This record gives sequence, structure tokens and C-alpha cells, in this order.
Amino acid sequence: MHGNKLNQKATSKPTRQLLFSEALQHKRLASTSINPQTSSPPTESTTMAEKSHSTTMDRILQEITTVSRRIEGMDASITSITLETKSMRAEIAGFQSRVTGLEQRMGLVEAQTTMSRDRDQDLIYLRSKLTDMEDRSRRDNIRLHGIPENEEGGDVQTFLRSILPKLTLLDFDPPHGPFQLDQYDIRITADYSKETNDRRKAFLALRPRLRQLEIKYGLFDPARMSVTKNGVSKDFYNPEELQLFLDSFQPQSMDSTNTSDSHNNGGDNEGNLPTGEERTDTAQ
Repeated sequence: MHGNKLNQKATSKPTRQLLFSEALQHKRLASTSINPQTSSPPTESTTMAEKSHSTTMDRILQEITTVSRRIEGMDASITSITLETKSMRAEIAGFQSRVTGLEQRMGLVEAQTTMSRDRDQDLIYLRSKLTDMEDRSRRDNIRLHGIPENEEGGDVQTFLRSILPKLTLLDFDPPHGPFQLDQYDIRITADYSKETNDRRKAFLALRPRLRQLEIKYGLFDPARMSVTKNGVSKDFYNPEELQLFLDSFQPQSMDSTNTSDSHNNGGDNEGNLPTGEERTDTAQ
């Protein structure tokens, strides 16, 4: 395309010069007098015709000059458009290079995101295994709640030696709430890891909602909430999943909720837990 434009510009000027020369030559021939030996003296009509012809040629020359100027202007415009096109091509090439770079970076980001997601899954799995191992290592331990601070007098072992023998003489069921020992209201719970204790507390925080929906529930070791609704039981190991399950039910009216609580005599578990399930009166 650029070569054609150069050829056009190279041939346009000689063509215009040729037309201009031919017009001048024709004018000269028209204005030159005929050989006196073969012609007669010019008449008035001949003079008028020559003047009219000369005027016509002047107009043609003027039009040719005007067209030549317009063509030169068009050549300048075409040259400017060509330069702008080259500049736009260079900019487009730069944009394409940047887009290619961005696509490569996006590919790297997606690959790193996939690797990070896989690592997160591995980390969750390893953390759950670690929590399970810690809970298993603590299963022979117990926690004593209800003893005031500094009651041991700085010697915990001696204090426990004085209390533990008394515990063996009592007939009680540790999961069923506190009991009286000397002047203390003692409550015994299992010893769990921090992660397990946090999950149990989150489960226990949902008990009011379970009662409101008249759903039977029970918290089992180490942190599994079993619920029963309309004869259908379901186990939850994650408090967030239990929350979503409860959100799927429409809350009952306050009258029916109060009636249900009055039938349960205000108890948290007697009317809710099926036979053999663990009582969960207090969060650990």
C-alpha cells in the first residue's frame, strides 16, 4: 500500500506538468497568426473567436491548477494518515505485548492459587489429625471445676492427694452436673484440646435455638452434636454446619416455645436428650 502511494506521488507531478504544457502549447498555436502568404487578413469574427478560445483555455488552466493544488493537499493528508497508521500499529503491538504479559502472570497466579488451596486442605487435615492425637493423649485426664483460686496453697499435688481419695468414696455420675464435696461444688469434665473445647462451646451456644425449634439434641465426645427432628437424626461435627441446618427452619412462636419449656420444667437436657446421650449442662 505504501509503495503504491509512492508510485502515485511519483507519477502525479509529471502528468500534471504534461497537461499544463499541452494547454500552453494549444494556446500559443491558437494565438499565432496564420502564414500571410496563404491567409487573408483577420476579420472581426475571427478575432472574437480567438478571444473566446483564449478565455476558455485560461479557465482550463485555472481548473488544472486548482486540481493540482487539491491533489497536493490530498497527498499531504495521505502522508499524515500513513504516519498515524504506523503510530497506531506500534501502539497496538505494545498493547498486545502487555496483554500477553498479563495472561502469563494470570496463569502463574492461578497455578499458585491452586497450590495454596491444596496446601490449605493439607493443613486442615494435619490440624485435625493433631487435634485427634492430642485428645487421645488426654482421654485419661479429668478437669475439676469449682475449686476457688489459690485454694491449693501453692502445692497442687498435696491438695489433689487430699481430695482425690474422697472422690473415690462418692457415688455420683460426673456428666450429670456438679456435686458437693466438703465446702466445694465440684464439677468433673473430660480433658480436651483447645480446638475441641472451642467446638464444644460453639455447639452449646446453639442450645437455646434447638429448644426453640423443639429439636432433641445431645453432645458426644469429643465434639459431635446429634440432633433429632421428626424422628430423623443427624450428626454434626462443625458448629457452622449446625447453624446452617437450624437456619433452614422457621422459628416457632413464643407461646409454643414457652409451652415446650414449661413441659421440660426449665431443664436443658431431660426433655431433649434421648436415652444414653451425654448431658451438656455447662460449656467447658
